[in-house]
Amino acid sequence: MVKVNADNLKTGDVMSECTYYKVEKDVQPGDKEVDVVDQDEKKMSISISIVNEGNFHSADQFGSIENVNKTEIAEKMLQVGDSVFTVHFHKQPSEADVVAAAEEPDVKTRKAKVRAAMKGEHRTLRGHLGPGGVKSGRISVIDMDADKGNNLRQVDLRTIEFLISKGVKYVCGKVKK
Repeated sequence: MVKVNADNLKTGDVMSECTYYKVEKDVQPGDKEVDVVDQDEKKMSISISIVNEGNFHSADQFGSIENVNKTEIAEKMLQVGDSVFTVHFHKQPSEADVVAAAEEPDVKTRKAKVRAAMKGEHRTLRGHLGPGGVKSGRISVIDMDADKGNNLRQVDLRTIEFLISKGVKYVCGKVKK
């Protein structure tokens, strides 16, 4: 990939940049800047006015909640674009968890434990879309809370319970207030 050479820029040239940031410390009343670290692990400060007036999105903040079905929440996930998000879903079940649940001696609790194990473990992930797109109902994402180089994850679109994206929390099923 060829990067922009600033020395060769001319009037009318078009360029873009997409950077993901993680806030390093709470913003206090009166602060003029927010301390962040970007996806390349560079620390910097961004003016609060740039954050407030710019086109920033949060994976954590939302102003409304919408009740959606499984198809709609999967569509919302596919439409996040370059924005950050939080998604809560079920991880792929592990064979060991299912076998352990099936070995439960109490028949009454065994059924519930097997059912829970077959669903997979709950997982909440904050990140952005990654390379690879959608394959077999799973979408590649970059986990912004994981170490760089070990942060590519798969989200099963069929198991999403909620998604926070662009100021809205989409909840699959009944909205819990």
